Amino acid sequence: MDKKIWEACVIGCGQIGSEVLKELVTKLGTDEVCGVDVNPDTVYRLNHQGFTTFYNIPHANNYIICTWTTESVLKVFDSIGTLKANEFNLPLIFIESTFDPMCISDIEFPLSQRTIFFPHRWMENDPEHGIYNQKRVAGTDSTWAKEDAIKFLSKIMDVNLIHWTNSQTAVLSKVVENTYRAMEIIIAQELKNACEDLVDFEQVRQACNTKWNIKIMEARDGVKKKCLPKDLDLFNKYFDNNIIFKLAEMLNKKYIEEYDSK
Repeated sequence: MDKKIWEACVIGCGQIGSEVLKELVTKLGTDEVCGVDVNPDTVYRLNHQGFTTFYNIPHANNYIICTWTTESVLKVFDSIGTLKANEFNLPLIFIESTFDPMCISDIEFPLSQRTIFFPHRWMENDPEHGIYNQKRVAGTDSTWAKEDAIKFLSKIMDVNLIHWTNSQTAVLSKVVENTYRAMEIIIAQELKNACEDLVDFEQVRQACNTKWNIKIMEARDGVKKKCLPKDLDLFNKYFDNNIIFKLAEMLNKKYIEEYDSK
Protein backbone atom coordinates (compact mmCIF):
# COMPACT_ATOMS: atom_id res chain seq x y z
CA MET A 1 0.00 0.00 0.00
CA ASP A 2 1.24 3.45 -0.90
CA LYS A 3 2.25 5.32 2.31
CA LYS A 4 1.89 8.83 0.94
CA ILE A 5 -1.02 11.10 1.83
CA TRP A 6 -2.99 11.85 -1.33
CA GLU A 7 -4.82 15.14 -1.69
CA ALA A 8 -7.89 13.36 -3.09
CA CYS A 9 -8.97 9.74 -3.37
CA VAL A 10 -11.98 8.68 -5.44
CA ILE A 11 -13.61 5.54 -4.06
CA GLY A 12 -15.70 3.65 -6.61
CA CYS A 13 -14.49 4.26 -10.15
CA GLY A 14 -17.50 3.21 -12.17
CA GLN A 15 -19.33 5.47 -14.61
CA ILE A 16 -19.50 8.49 -12.29
CA GLY A 17 -16.37 7.79 -10.27
CA SER A 18 -14.12 7.46 -13.31
CA GLU A 19 -15.33 10.85 -14.56
CA VAL A 20 -14.71 12.38 -11.12
CA LEU A 21 -11.22 10.85 -11.08
CA LYS A 22 -10.38 12.26 -14.51
CA GLU A 23 -11.66 15.73 -13.60
CA LEU A 24 -9.70 15.80 -10.35
CA VAL A 25 -6.50 14.70 -12.06
CA THR A 26 -6.98 17.49 -14.59
CA LYS A 27 -7.38 20.04 -11.78
CA LEU A 28 -4.90 18.72 -9.18
CA GLY A 29 -2.44 16.55 -11.09
CA THR A 30 -1.64 12.84 -11.21
CA ASP A 31 0.61 13.04 -8.14
CA GLU A 32 -2.22 14.29 -5.93
CA VAL A 33 -5.18 12.11 -6.98
CA CYS A 34 -5.77 8.37 -6.84
CA GLY A 35 -8.71 6.02 -7.27
CA VAL A 36 -9.95 2.88 -5.52
CA ASP A 37 -12.12 0.11 -6.93
CA VAL A 38 -12.80 -3.55 -6.14
CA ASN A 39 -13.18 -4.51 -9.80
CA PRO A 40 -9.85 -5.79 -11.22
CA ASP A 41 -10.85 -4.82 -14.77
CA THR A 42 -11.57 -1.24 -13.67
CA VAL A 43 -8.28 -0.97 -11.78
CA TYR A 44 -6.33 -2.40 -14.72
CA ARG A 45 -8.06 -0.13 -17.25
CA LEU A 46 -7.52 3.08 -15.27
CA ASN A 47 -3.91 2.25 -14.43
CA HIS A 48 -3.34 1.48 -18.10
CA GLN A 49 -4.73 4.95 -18.91
CA GLY A 50 -2.18 6.59 -16.62
CA PHE A 51 -4.24 6.97 -13.44
CA THR A 52 -3.12 5.61 -10.07
CA THR A 53 -5.75 3.16 -8.84
CA PHE A 54 -5.72 0.79 -5.87
CA TYR A 55 -7.83 -2.04 -4.49
CA ASN A 56 -7.50 -0.79 -0.90
CA ILE A 57 -8.12 2.69 0.50
CA PRO A 58 -4.93 4.72 1.05
CA HIS A 59 -4.42 7.73 3.31
CA ALA A 60 -5.88 10.93 1.85
CA ASN A 61 -6.94 14.38 2.94
CA ASN A 62 -10.17 14.21 0.93
CA TYR A 63 -12.20 11.14 0.02
CA ILE A 64 -14.84 11.30 -2.72
CA ILE A 65 -17.21 8.34 -2.50
CA CYS A 66 -18.87 7.33 -5.77
CA THR A 67 -19.97 3.78 -4.99
CA TRP A 68 -23.33 2.51 -6.20
CA THR A 69 -25.40 1.72 -3.07
CA THR A 70 -25.93 3.21 0.37
CA GLU A 71 -24.69 -0.06 1.86
CA SER A 72 -21.41 0.22 -0.03
CA VAL A 73 -21.00 3.84 1.10
CA LEU A 74 -21.37 2.81 4.75
CA LYS A 75 -18.79 0.04 4.25
CA VAL A 76 -16.38 2.65 2.93
CA PHE A 77 -16.93 4.67 6.12
CA ASP A 78 -15.98 1.62 8.16
CA SER A 79 -12.73 1.39 6.22
CA ILE A 80 -11.96 5.11 6.43
CA GLY A 81 -12.63 5.00 10.15
CA THR A 82 -9.49 2.91 10.58
CA LEU A 83 -7.38 5.52 8.78
CA LYS A 84 -6.24 9.05 9.53
CA ALA A 85 -5.13 11.45 6.84
CA ASN A 86 -2.41 12.58 9.22
CA GLU A 87 -1.66 12.49 12.92
CA PHE A 88 -3.97 15.36 13.87
CA ASN A 89 -6.70 15.83 11.25
CA LEU A 90 -9.59 13.67 10.11
CA PRO A 91 -10.17 13.63 6.35
CA LEU A 92 -13.06 15.30 4.58
CA ILE A 93 -15.51 12.84 3.05
CA PHE A 94 -17.61 13.87 0.06
CA ILE A 95 -20.50 11.57 -0.85
CA GLU A 96 -21.29 11.87 -4.56
CA SER A 97 -23.38 8.71 -4.45
CA THR A 98 -27.16 8.76 -4.19
CA PHE A 99 -27.78 8.04 -0.51
CA ASP A 100 -30.75 6.64 1.38
CA PRO A 101 -32.12 9.56 3.48
CA MET A 102 -33.06 7.16 6.26
CA CYS A 103 -29.40 6.15 6.73
CA ILE A 104 -27.83 9.56 7.42
CA SER A 105 -27.72 8.80 11.15
CA ASP A 106 -25.79 5.58 10.43
CA ILE A 107 -22.67 7.65 9.76
CA GLU A 108 -20.98 7.67 13.14
CA PHE A 109 -19.15 10.44 14.97
CA PRO A 110 -16.50 11.79 14.42
CA LEU A 111 -16.62 11.11 10.64
CA SER A 112 -20.19 12.45 10.56
CA GLN A 113 -18.67 15.84 11.41
CA ARG A 114 -16.37 15.63 8.38
CA THR A 115 -18.98 14.50 5.87
CA ILE A 116 -20.34 16.56 2.98
CA PHE A 117 -23.20 15.21 0.90
CA PHE A 118 -22.39 16.35 -2.62
CA PRO A 119 -24.74 14.39 -4.93
CA HIS A 120 -23.43 14.11 -8.46
CA ARG A 121 -24.90 15.85 -11.47
CA TRP A 122 -23.52 14.68 -14.76
CA MET A 123 -24.80 14.04 -18.26
CA GLU A 124 -22.92 11.72 -20.59
CA ASN A 125 -21.70 13.36 -23.81
CA ASP A 126 -22.78 16.76 -22.49
CA PRO A 127 -19.68 18.81 -21.61
CA GLU A 128 -21.81 21.73 -20.42
CA HIS A 129 -23.11 19.50 -17.64
CA GLY A 130 -19.89 17.91 -16.44
CA ILE A 131 -18.82 17.08 -12.91
CA TYR A 132 -17.54 20.43 -11.65
CA ASN A 133 -18.70 23.03 -14.19
CA GLN A 134 -22.38 23.31 -13.25
CA LYS A 135 -24.54 24.20 -10.26
CA ARG A 136 -24.26 21.66 -7.45
CA VAL A 137 -25.89 21.06 -4.07
CA ALA A 138 -23.74 20.41 -1.01
CA GLY A 139 -24.97 19.62 2.47
CA THR A 140 -23.38 19.18 5.87
CA ASP A 141 -24.36 19.71 9.50
CA SER A 142 -20.85 20.80 10.45
CA THR A 143 -19.58 24.37 10.04
CA TRP A 144 -16.07 22.98 10.45
CA ALA A 145 -16.56 20.60 7.53
CA LYS A 146 -18.15 23.28 5.34
CA GLU A 147 -15.26 25.69 5.81
CA ASP A 148 -12.66 23.06 4.91
CA ALA A 149 -14.79 21.78 2.03
CA ILE A 150 -14.94 25.23 0.45
CA LYS A 151 -11.15 25.46 0.63
CA PHE A 152 -10.80 22.14 -1.20
CA LEU A 153 -13.58 22.70 -3.73
CA SER A 154 -12.20 26.12 -4.65
CA LYS A 155 -9.25 24.26 -6.19
CA ILE A 156 -11.46 22.36 -8.62
CA MET A 157 -14.53 24.51 -9.34
CA ASP A 158 -16.21 27.88 -8.96
CA VAL A 159 -17.61 27.63 -5.42
CA ASN A 160 -20.27 30.21 -6.32
CA LEU A 161 -21.96 27.38 -8.22
CA ILE A 162 -22.55 25.49 -4.97
CA HIS A 163 -25.87 25.73 -3.14
CA TRP A 164 -25.14 24.96 0.53
CA THR A 165 -27.73 23.35 2.78
CA ASN A 166 -28.01 20.72 5.53
CA SER A 167 -27.31 17.01 5.12
CA GLN A 168 -30.93 15.85 4.88
CA THR A 169 -31.88 18.43 2.26
CA ALA A 170 -28.83 17.66 0.13
CA VAL A 171 -29.53 13.93 0.21
CA LEU A 172 -33.22 14.42 -0.56
CA SER A 173 -32.52 16.89 -3.37
CA LYS A 174 -30.93 14.14 -5.46
CA VAL A 175 -33.74 11.69 -4.79
CA VAL A 176 -36.46 14.28 -5.45
CA GLU A 177 -34.94 15.74 -8.63
CA ASN A 178 -34.58 12.27 -10.16
CA THR A 179 -38.08 11.34 -9.02
CA TYR A 180 -39.43 14.49 -10.65
CA ARG A 181 -37.57 13.66 -13.85
CA ALA A 182 -38.95 10.12 -13.79
CA MET A 183 -42.47 11.48 -13.31
CA GLU A 184 -42.12 13.73 -16.36
CA ILE A 185 -41.25 10.71 -18.48
CA ILE A 186 -43.98 8.52 -16.96
CA ILE A 187 -46.58 11.23 -17.65
CA ALA A 188 -45.41 11.29 -21.27
CA GLN A 189 -45.77 7.51 -21.41
CA GLU A 190 -49.33 7.73 -20.13
CA LEU A 191 -50.14 10.47 -22.65
CA LYS A 192 -48.78 8.22 -25.38
CA ASN A 193 -51.01 5.38 -24.17
CA ALA A 194 -54.01 7.72 -24.14
CA CYS A 195 -53.30 8.88 -27.69
CA GLU A 196 -52.74 5.37 -29.04
CA ASP A 197 -55.13 4.36 -31.85
CA LEU A 198 -56.61 7.87 -31.89
CA VAL A 199 -53.90 10.36 -32.87
CA ASP A 200 -50.14 10.45 -33.39
CA PHE A 201 -48.66 11.16 -29.95
CA GLU A 202 -45.41 12.56 -31.35
CA GLN A 203 -47.26 15.15 -33.44
CA VAL A 204 -49.36 16.15 -30.42
CA ARG A 205 -46.23 16.36 -28.24
CA GLN A 206 -44.43 18.62 -30.69
CA ALA A 207 -47.48 20.84 -31.05
CA CYS A 208 -47.89 21.20 -27.29
CA ASN A 209 -44.21 21.95 -26.81
CA THR A 210 -44.51 25.14 -28.87
CA LYS A 211 -46.03 26.73 -25.73
CA TRP A 212 -43.37 28.50 -23.65
CA ASN A 213 -44.13 26.69 -20.38
CA ILE A 214 -44.81 23.19 -21.73
CA LYS A 215 -42.17 20.52 -22.26
CA ILE A 216 -43.62 17.05 -22.70
CA MET A 217 -40.85 14.45 -22.69
CA GLU A 218 -40.39 11.75 -25.30
CA ALA A 219 -41.98 8.39 -24.50
CA ARG A 220 -39.51 5.65 -25.37
CA ASP A 221 -39.02 2.25 -23.74
CA GLY A 222 -39.81 3.22 -20.14
CA VAL A 223 -37.94 4.66 -17.19
CA LYS A 224 -35.03 2.24 -16.99
CA LYS A 225 -31.25 2.32 -16.54
CA LYS A 226 -29.90 2.96 -13.03
CA CYS A 227 -30.54 6.29 -11.38
CA LEU A 228 -34.17 7.19 -12.06
CA PRO A 229 -35.83 3.88 -11.04
CA LYS A 230 -33.58 3.59 -7.97
CA ASP A 231 -34.33 7.11 -6.78
CA LEU A 232 -38.07 6.77 -7.44
CA ASP A 233 -38.00 3.65 -5.27
CA LEU A 234 -36.06 5.50 -2.53
CA PHE A 235 -38.58 8.35 -2.67
CA ASN A 236 -41.50 5.96 -2.22
CA LYS A 237 -39.82 4.27 0.73
CA TYR A 238 -38.99 7.57 2.43
CA PHE A 239 -42.36 9.24 1.76
CA ASP A 240 -44.39 6.13 2.46
CA ASN A 241 -47.78 7.85 2.65
CA ASN A 242 -47.72 9.27 -0.88
CA ILE A 243 -50.04 7.88 -3.54
CA ILE A 244 -49.22 9.45 -6.89
CA PHE A 245 -45.53 8.51 -7.00
CA LYS A 246 -46.25 4.91 -6.01
CA LEU A 247 -48.88 4.79 -8.74
CA ALA A 248 -46.34 6.19 -11.20
CA GLU A 249 -43.89 3.42 -10.30
CA MET A 250 -46.58 0.81 -11.03
CA LEU A 251 -47.55 2.49 -14.31
CA ASN A 252 -43.93 2.56 -15.43
CA LYS A 253 -43.52 -1.17 -14.76
CA LYS A 254 -46.70 -1.87 -16.71
CA TYR A 255 -45.53 0.35 -19.59
CA ILE A 256 -42.18 -1.45 -19.78
CA GLU A 257 -43.88 -4.86 -19.80
CA GLU A 258 -46.22 -3.81 -22.62
CA TYR A 259 -43.39 -2.15 -24.57
CA ASP A 260 -41.11 -5.17 -24.28
CA SER A 261 -43.90 -7.53 -25.35
CA LYS A 262 -44.41 -5.71 -28.66
